[in-house]
Amino acid sequence: MKIPLRSEHRHDDELHRQTRTYRRLLHAFGYPMRIQQLEERAIHCIVDCLLDSQTTVAIEVENKELTSRILNTGATLSQTPEWVFAGSQRHHLQHIPAGSRESPESGATLVMEIAAISPTNGGLAIRATGAGLNKPHTLYFSGLHQNVVIDHIAFRADYPRGVDLLLCADTQLVVLPRHLTLEII
Repeated sequence: MKIPLRSEHRHDDELHRQTRTYRRLLHAFGYPMRIQQLEERAIHCIVDCLLDSQTTVAIEVENKELTSRILNTGATLSQTPEWVFAGSQRHHLQHIPAGSRESPESGATLVMEIAAISPTNGGLAIRATGAGLNKPHTLYFSGLHQNVVIDHIAFRADYPRGVDLLLCADTQLVVLPRHLTLEII
């Protein structure tokens, strides 16, 4: 005889998955430009882990399933969001809150779903230096428009203003915090 799972067990499993995701996110911010492997689609893990009724978002994806998942967290749509969810159709960082020198924490985080991330080849090559990197580090991003990186570089001149980037490709995640110095190579 099969005994169905009780709802609290499923809740516990989800809570543990979110905890593991949160730890990976902390690691990704502390050690940027390193590919983190998540248990499910990275963008889904981020939505499930970080959004709730206290967060504000902007949604720029055409994926109805993802849009529904974001809205089901209780997050509020806003013109001045904390989180912006976008696909590879986003070609710049214009119109995303970048905070101010006095209040950099009001800058948004852009979560983008792109085609692929690789340590060896393919797509846009980006070299990064800065805190969390003991030497320059290069990764390759397919489906990331170079103007997003150019805008990130331009914000660097007005640091601590800027936009943190979370780049997701299937189950992979890479964080490009605003403090990094990026170079397209």
